[in-house]
Amino acid sequence: MKSKKMRWLICFFLTGFFNLLYSQNFDLQFRLDQNDQTVGGIYDVTVQMKSSGGDIAPGSSNLVFTYNPAALETSNDANPPMLQTIFRFSGGNYNTLTLTEPVTGRLSLNIDLGGINNGTTISNSFVDVATIRFIIKNPAESANLSWRTTFPNGMVLFDDDQTTLPPAGNLAGQMSIQQSFDVGWNLIGLPVTVEDNNYLALYPNANPNTLFSYNSGYKLETTLMPGEGYWINFTSVETTTVDGLGIGQLIIDLQTGWNLISSPSCDVAVANIDDPGSVIVPGTIFGYAGGYFLATTLEAGKGYWINASAAGPITLNCTTTTNPLAKMSPDQADFKTALSDFPALTITDAADGKQTLYFDATFEDDYARDHYRLPPRAPAGAFDARFSGDYLVSTSEEDVVFVQSNHYPLEISLENSDPEISRLYKLTTLKGNVEIQKYSLSQSRIIITDPGITKLALSKSGSPVIPKKFAVEQNYPNPFNPTTKIRYALPEPAKVKIVIYNSLGQKVRTLVSGEQTAGYYTAVWDATNDAGNRVSSGLYLLRIKAGEHQAFKKMMLMR
Repeated sequence: MKSKKMRWLICFFLTGFFNLLYSQNFDLQFRLDQNDQTVGGIYDVTVQMKSSGGDIAPGSSNLVFTYNPAALETSNDANPPMLQTIFRFSGGNYNTLTLTEPVTGRLSLNIDLGGINNGTTISNSFVDVATIRFIIKNPAESANLSWRTTFPNGMVLFDDDQTTLPPAGNLAGQMSIQQSFDVGWNLIGLPVTVEDNNYLALYPNANPNTLFSYNSGYKLETTLMPGEGYWINFTSVETTTVDGLGIGQLIIDLQTGWNLISSPSCDVAVANIDDPGSVIVPGTIFGYAGGYFLATTLEAGKGYWINASAAGPITLNCTTTTNPLAKMSPDQADFKTALSDFPALTITDAADGKQTLYFDATFEDDYARDHYRLPPRAPAGAFDARFSGDYLVSTSEEDVVFVQSNHYPLEISLENSDPEISRLYKLTTLKGNVEIQKYSLSQSRIIITDPGITKLALSKSGSPVIPKKFAVEQNYPNPFNPTTKIRYALPEPAKVKIVIYNSLGQKVRTLVSGEQTAGYYTAVWDATNDAGNRVSSGLYLLRIKAGEHQAFKKMMLMR
């Protein structure tokens, strides 16, 4: 059985504490004592420490605070960050406590705990070490205030070197986040920490016994944890406000395969997910809104599926300044753009459940198709549609669509296609394995009223259609990056030559050169020249000559 660990850091808080850093000798935590977000207002951050095993080992440790100099006063300003209170431990060996700012926006708090073998006794309850006061000079700017530990003398007094960041522009401990729910099944997450995390306490209008987590299968739950994703069901449209302590960062340990997760107290762009082990399978981050969709942003309060090629941690931050060397997840916008090259079937049920599936697709290798594998089916009753093998995209001339819905009729429409595709492909409704009715995709729409129809067979005709006249379509997409398709029709056999020129009239690439029979064709240009090198952005001219026919098309490459 898989297990998924979750770690989260509370951005700032007025009441209650969260232990951030651990050691065998003592525990360390931070507290926000004052939080006045006005010009001249104050952030007072207190460092606290307690013994967890007797005397502290001698030595020193550095606590580093970083912040936005445009938002808070620096050492170069009239009101620099200052030490407000200093606690002196028993034993007289707490020698020095110094605060310096070697670089603007970076404070160093050095704690010297004593000489060798002397030791310093600290109580087993938290005591204040020091309070640092920050003065606000521009509340319109995000403070981006964070802290971490460093070890300048080589002594490791802490197990972790973590950073805690608040959501941009919000340093308040208590946060209110609004969550909206559709009728039926929704993917959700808990965006704040709360005292009572029972799902009916948080969402009293949710249908009982409909909260499900995922761990190699769905599991009925009664409580929610930050960072986890859940299915939940509502009878009517709902809007709920959840109040609690803000979460600025989530460290989520993904397991191999599908993981159901949620974001912290902010929206996190998929391109800003820190994925140091590159475990996320690109193109497999999905949200749900009546059907699965490729997500480009993880919204606070919503749940999302992520497919991992191996176990490993990812970090979701409410700012992107924590670690400039962090390895970010690939931007899913590129994968969504690639889908626009393929014809699509959009299936909609009577409750507005909707899924778009893509077919007649080609990829450079089999692995590329795995970028478009769909997450596990939603719980029974939720709308779902997918190709066999749980794919969003089909590369076969014959494939089966599996549909799950409690709300018929279904409406099926063809999108992003041309006459060649609509005439070549047929759709057959199946009840079990028995064929019921055949449809041509050239129909503007197909209506299925029988709720017993849960499978649709998509097949390509063996007899190609012969076009009546020569034609060349505008390349699609246009503008494009990095590939575009040019579809053309030949009414009779011909010697075909397709050449691409730059704006100076210089030949860049020969796409096609040779004899072709009558029929419909598609040429693909990957924005490279004949030598295989990438070409620069700009306007390009396509010239196609087929026998006595000739046509020109302008194409715009935008990198």
